[in-house]
Amino acid sequence: MLKKLISAIKEKKVDPHYADLATNPAKWEELKLEYKKLSKRKRKAEQQLASYLLLTSCIYLDTTFGLELLNGEAIDPETTASKLGIARFHFMTGKKQIAFLYFAKLIHIEALPERDFSDAIDCAEALGEFEICEQLILKAIKNNPASNEWKCRALLHQTFVININQKHKSAIKGNLAYVEKRATSPLEYQILASSYFNLGDVENHNHALNISLQLASFNTIPRTQLDPLFDADNTLKLAQRIRKRLLESDIKAFLTFGTLLGLHRDGCLMAYDKDADLGILIEGHQDLRKFITDLAGDLALTCPSAVFYSDDELSYNAALVDPKTGVVCDLFFFHKYKTGYRTGIYKGQSLLSWYYPTLEIEEIIIDGETYFAPTEINEHLAQTYGPGWQEPIEVWDSLMDCPNLLPSSIDAVGYWCGQRLFVSFIKGHSVKARHYLAGLTEKWPGILTEQTRIHLEASFNSEQH
Repeated sequence: MLKKLISAIKEKKVDPHYADLATNPAKWEELKLEYKKLSKRKRKAEQQLASYLLLTSCIYLDTTFGLELLNGEAIDPETTASKLGIARFHFMTGKKQIAFLYFAKLIHIEALPERDFSDAIDCAEALGEFEICEQLILKAIKNNPASNEWKCRALLHQTFVININQKHKSAIKGNLAYVEKRATSPLEYQILASSYFNLGDVENHNHALNISLQLASFNTIPRTQLDPLFDADNTLKLAQRIRKRLLESDIKAFLTFGTLLGLHRDGCLMAYDKDADLGILIEGHQDLRKFITDLAGDLALTCPSAVFYSDDELSYNAALVDPKTGVVCDLFFFHKYKTGYRTGIYKGQSLLSWYYPTLEIEEIIIDGETYFAPTEINEHLAQTYGPGWQEPIEVWDSLMDCPNLLPSSIDAVGYWCGQRLFVSFIKGHSVKARHYLAGLTEKWPGILTEQTRIHLEASFNSEQH
């Protein structure tokens, strides 16, 4: 079988063989065994073969074999097939920074397949590369003039990247109403929901969200991504770099949220985390946009938030990204509120916020490293995660489950967790989807309609049988 594929590659007739391989797991396993028997010399001589095998490893989410190919000498990173394989592999494993570098190379030579546009846009948005997003969206609309989904994506992009004045907002709302009349798929309605929320239109967001969930079917979207492996070492190093740089300016950035929980409870960052969390006490008015961009510049980091966030959004949260490793550190700004402090995430004119009655900072040492942390760590963690914070929980989302979330967060909870419910549902993540459904029903009633809840429950029950 390996010889047939090699011959097909040389004759440029690989597509039928590749398509057969991509839909036949037994042949894939057989081909891997054959490839592993090849000598290093033979593998290096058949570089195109390695590229197609890397592409196939992405279809099967086979990270082990994909890493073997990438770490070997058979992949020529300058061929088009290899660039595509490398981009898809790193997207699959959650390394959007590296994936984007290779997607961008393919975009530059106009060799990116249209099926990869959405993934490339996802990477570009995460890194603040909005011109690339716009190029891909416009090209997709040109290639598919009848596609309502790409028109929805175009409007979402507009609401995402600019601070819209009232004139623009009115025009975009009119366009959203136009495409909504033609929307038929759950994904189109989900995109419309996000667009409405970005405009601050919570009523239409909730309406579109509920329709998207009522139209959705359980486990119907094939996975193109694994849960990314968390690079705990580089993430903690990034947090320490930021902390030390801020201390030079007499700013005590302290551990908070998952980073505090992991280091205090487990002595290390939690393996299922995704970034570092540092808090900063804010006294009075500050130009946080300048503060963030100056900090990112000093440490050679990128800050997509500073590109597309409004001043209101930047007043509570910003993410700093290390372009070399792709790891992220979230900065949370704690403002005085009532008799205590609050921090949060501001989105679409709605604030999701956590409240702490007291907050004082002290220096601590964990595993020989110096950090700043709340003086009453156990109490702080109990306020954030509840009295059972000492025991790991299978599914938890701080954007919905924290007991210290202020009731005014309901609109933002609906946005973030409604979106996560949709994604986990269509991708077949039953435990996560059930958790979001239960949380939005019991803790945050009023977001999901009864019709939506009945549809989701019925889908879960039919899946069990």
